[in-house]
Amino acid sequence: MGILKFASDSKTRIDLGDDDFLEVRDELSKGQFNNLLSRFPSDVDPEKGFTIGQATGFAESLFDALVVGWSLGPSRPSVEDYLALDSSAANVVDEKLINHFNNIAPSAKERSKSEGDSV
Repeated sequence: MGILKFASDSKTRIDLGDDDFLEVRDELSKGQFNNLLSRFPSDVDPEKGFTIGQATGFAESLFDALVVGWSLGPSRPSVEDYLALDSSAANVVDEKLINHFNNIAPSAKERSKSEGDSV
């Protein structure tokens, strides 16, 4: 396939253990990615990382952008459903989503290539 393509609707099932899972998007569209990045804090301290407030807002956006299903029910889970999780369960979800996002986000090389090719 060429360079131009639409984001696919393909999904991946992430195993959480104990028969629990998340179903997540394999790709984000440009709009979805931009919406997610708009929630990424611009004032993160590189030495200290996220504050709790910064991490919370981004985690909610990450859940909303990526999760299309889970083992708790047949319908697409909402951010409100995510916020109703036990805190230890939510921490597991956050960790898995961050890892998945890191795997699907454009690398620095890919970002610089697309920026360098603009006319």
